[in-house]
Amino acid sequence: IHTCTLRLVLITGILLSHAGGDADGGYGVADGADSSASISSTACSIYLAPSAIPNAGLGTFTATDIAEGQQIGSPEIIHNVIDLSLHQSPAVADSCGVSDYEWLGSDYQAQVEGRRVLTLFPGLGAAINSHPGLYNTIGGMPSQPTSSVLVASDEQEETEGKSGHSISYHMLDRAADAGAGAISYYSGVQGYSTSNIKAGSELFSHYSDLYFSDRPEVFGLIPLAQDYASADKMIARFSRFMEENERAADDVDKISEAAIEDLWAAIVGSFEAGRLPSDEIPSGDQEESSKGDDAKKAAPEEEEDREEANVVSAHNEIAKRLRGALPNTIADLQRASKIGSAAHSLPNFIRTKEWLDVNGKCMDNIRPGQSSIPQAGRGAFANRFVSAGSIVLPLPLIHLNRSILDMYDLRDDPNHEGRLLKSKEPTGKQLLINYCFGHPESSLLLYPYSMMSSYINHASGGRAANVQLQWISDEGNMGGFFLPEWLEEDPATILSHSKLGLILEAIALVDIQEGEEILLDYGDAWDQAWAEHVASWSDDQRDSPQSQRYVYPHELNRRESIIRTEEEVKERPYPPNLSVGCFHLHRYSDTLNPIEERRIRRNGPPVEGRAWGDGEPYGEGADYIRPCRVLERKKVKSADDGTDEYLYTALLDADESESDEEITDRLVFDVPRHGMKFIDSPYQSDQHLKAAFRHEIGLPKQVWPESWNSKS
Repeated sequence: IHTCTLRLVLITGILLSHAGGDADGGYGVADGADSSASISSTACSIYLAPSAIPNAGLGTFTATDIAEGQQIGSPEIIHNVIDLSLHQSPAVADSCGVSDYEWLGSDYQAQVEGRRVLTLFPGLGAAINSHPGLYNTIGGMPSQPTSSVLVASDEQEETEGKSGHSISYHMLDRAADAGAGAISYYSGVQGYSTSNIKAGSELFSHYSDLYFSDRPEVFGLIPLAQDYASADKMIARFSRFMEENERAADDVDKISEAAIEDLWAAIVGSFEAGRLPSDEIPSGDQEESSKGDDAKKAAPEEEEDREEANVVSAHNEIAKRLRGALPNTIADLQRASKIGSAAHSLPNFIRTKEWLDVNGKCMDNIRPGQSSIPQAGRGAFANRFVSAGSIVLPLPLIHLNRSILDMYDLRDDPNHEGRLLKSKEPTGKQLLINYCFGHPESSLLLYPYSMMSSYINHASGGRAANVQLQWISDEGNMGGFFLPEWLEEDPATILSHSKLGLILEAIALVDIQEGEEILLDYGDAWDQAWAEHVASWSDDQRDSPQSQRYVYPHELNRRESIIRTEEEVKERPYPPNLSVGCFHLHRYSDTLNPIEERRIRRNGPPVEGRAWGDGEPYGEGADYIRPCRVLERKKVKSADDGTDEYLYTALLDADESESDEEITDRLVFDVPRHGMKFIDSPYQSDQHLKAAFRHEIGLPKQVWPESWNSKS
């Protein structure tokens, strides 16, 4: 008995001391899923369905196996919201409907559009949930940011289009096209798998542990990635202990199953630490019990008590998060040892094909392509045959107040450095309104966030719509995610709801063949607004200063092989709307080259910076791009054909968190030409054109309730 007791103590100590570190291996089939079952081949490969995460709403599932590094779905259009917290009060900006779905603009090379840019990424950026231990997808960079796009034209030489009729394409140009600035140019954003994903699995993005740890009032003290890693190590060590115990030759040395259960329960129970009683935690705002010297003497003791309470609270938080990742019983432990603690914590995150067909809606009936509609840019095309009356695409909706998208003239306050002056009345709308459903007489807007939802264009130019919108027809399949009682409420009541409750469907009006463009009727109000815009644009916009002085970045990227230094720019400046941008890694990245000291100008003092890398994650693999200045250029290779090669020393512009004087983390040596490109300066791209078209997409009268026509 003494020997058994000693072994229990040793095992417990080893488990607790090795709780940290990375988990080994991947995850298998979740609890509740048949490990031998396979999803049969199906036309649809991605579904919208109720998430396996409790209270997480809808989620996205794959119906096919996905290999690590494989593309998921089709490339998306993303939408940049410019300076929302400057045009609106910070409180209003944080509470608006899209705030829970936004990404940092810097994640998609969009931070150069303004001071504070937030990005909405429909599909895998919005219709997908996050799990700290099961994330299996990541979003890539837009393939064509901050430049123009191809649009259909009736004026150029005609070629045969995808839909079978004669069309041609040219680059959308603010000096020639009324559609300039009316569509997002940030396209080609592709999702990828970060691991092998089994058919039927729910797809999860990685919001980062910080996203969850900073919101305990929303998510509670749920396990984070490091907690699942620690739990997996503990489970593995305890499993080895049980295997050794089973191999014990002498029954005297073998620990009973009941004792093992008790041991595991004791280990798990040790992480169920409670907080200190509230009356034992100094609050710091209690009434002073004494004045003068007595209070001064007590202050250090109170501060010490507060520090001790904070330490206890932090330890309790860590313990509670790890406890949430640990299985409760030995039977649960044995299951978790096979599939991982994270997979064990989320039963049914792998579903059968039959379950997805009954409870989900297909989201990949559409693929992107070049639209045949003049001025429309990209369009939606049928990925497969869709019969009349069938669902082409489910459209879950985010409700938001129209006024959230109001934009004002902002200018620097000449009397107070760092402060902005704001016009009293709105002077424009965010581009996002062009992708929302609404009504001119309503304060309510509805933003669809399903995959490919931003690609469906208006049926114009004699083309007939082949889809129409209706409220979800079989709400039972989506559980309680469509709330029909909202159709009787007024806008103010709907806007007060913190959860989502509206889902539309795009229904095929006729049989739609594979490769046929999907077109929707945006409504008479939209038609009239577009016609008025084209008429006024023809007179005012074509010769405006914004058009005449502007040069598109792609034009200089194509013809300028050598980047000028800042001294050369003083003599020969670039067009005023353009800046030089440098691809870079975040300064906290572990993959940055070490700091080194160099002399970059003749007779200049040595300065500290970092050398450029030879391959990823440098260059475009670094993802981020920031405005930069070229301090020095040196030739490293000469060629008779004029294709000399240069390396540059560049200084990245300081962001809000950096000092202009501190340059070490912003100075980069040996940057090649492909590490830089011309970009629009802030507020210069077509999205910021004062005369750009802005109008919501209309819904039919039978769909839009009369009770919503109120701007209150």
